[in-house]
Amino acid sequence: ELDNKIDKVRDELKSDLTSVSNEVALIRKDMEINKMEFKSTLKLHNWMFGTIITLNVGIFLTLISIVYSLLNK
Repeated sequence: ELDNKIDKVRDELKSDLTSVSNEVALIRKDMEINKMEFKSTLKLHNWMFGTIITLNVGIFLTLISIVYSLLNK
């Protein structure tokens, strides 16, 4: 009878271990998905900031040339 109880507990522990390992695998997949989304968000933000900086530099250079041409008249 003791052997049956030991086998029962062993089987329960094995099933618990498999369920825990499945949950860990799901969490790892979620973390990978979140990491990929974060990388794509960073790329989008870098593109937006690069565009804004480029436009600002162009406007600034245009204004400098306009002011320079007005002062030389």
